[in-house]
Amino acid sequence: MITLWAMTDRLLALIEEVQAAQEALVRALATLGEAMEFNRSARAEGRPVADLFSDGPGPDARRRARDAWSRLNGALHAYRTEAIRTLVDDEGWSLASAARLTGNARQVVSRLYHHAEPAG
Repeated sequence: MITLWAMTDRLLALIEEVQAAQEALVRALATLGEAMEFNRSARAEGRPVADLFSDGPGPDARRRARDAWSRLNGALHAYRTEAIRTLVDDEGWSLASAARLTGNARQVVSRLYHHAEPAG
């Protein structure tokens, strides 16, 4: 039998991953902002666009921001699926009630529920 602590611990781990992914995205967006400032300054000085790609931090910063955004989306999806699974399987909520509680359509909640990993 799964204890309440084990269920909470699993959800807590996913919450921590969302927080870590959010922090990584903030850092990546700050770096992207710096890259865009480099590009703006270089272009204002009349440098060719090719220099923005060959000398600037833009392409790498853009990739890092995209990857951080993807990580956050994945972490949020895992958190949402586990939260719905916990509501339904561990706390006895119906899918319709969980949908009303979370403000999502029942079909969305059903999809999240069916993508969740089984407890255990």
